[in-house]
Amino acid sequence: MTATSFGLNDPNASGPTSYEDFVDLAHAKCVVHDGFSLTYPATWFLRPKPSETKEGIEAHDYGAQLGGISCSIYFGVTVQNGAPPRITQERETLLARLSAPLDGPTGRLLPRKEESFQLDGNALGFVTDLENAAIDGVAYCGVFCTDAGDRLAHVITFGCISKMNPRRATTLAEMERGFREILESFRFI
Repeated sequence: MTATSFGLNDPNASGPTSYEDFVDLAHAKCVVHDGFSLTYPATWFLRPKPSETKEGIEAHDYGAQLGGISCSIYFGVTVQNGAPPRITQERETLLARLSAPLDGPTGRLLPRKEESFQLDGNALGFVTDLENAAIDGVAYCGVFCTDAGDRLAHVITFGCISKMNPRRATTLAEMERGFREILESFRFI
């Protein structure tokens, strides 16, 4: 069973009218998936999506969408398997994209320059802030590669909350701490 919070479905409304939704950021548990493990809240369900093979790379996607209309999180993992030269090419493309501003459906994600985010080994971390008039948001992303160079993982944690939500500041701080811990827990197995 999957329990979710429900939002407002009135096209005439201009925004949230209540702030009853939230996302659990506690109760972390290590979960072993096919080829990797991550520690994240036990109430989250990281579901596999159908895998696909393209240009010599087999990609496995996992995703979870949590929360409601005034507070939500997207959590995703993509693991790619392939020959080391192709994985290196994919890694370089991904690193270039994450190092620059990104336009998305909720606004522009701007790299946070004043904060370095170091992960173990040859993994790299990125922090971006959402630019949006009504929503505050933050994304922590990690790019992980095996020592053999034949597997690449991209872990995304993105959370956003209405600027009008009375729990905004506290929730953003909890998201940042939780997202960092999730990325730091990633391991290939």
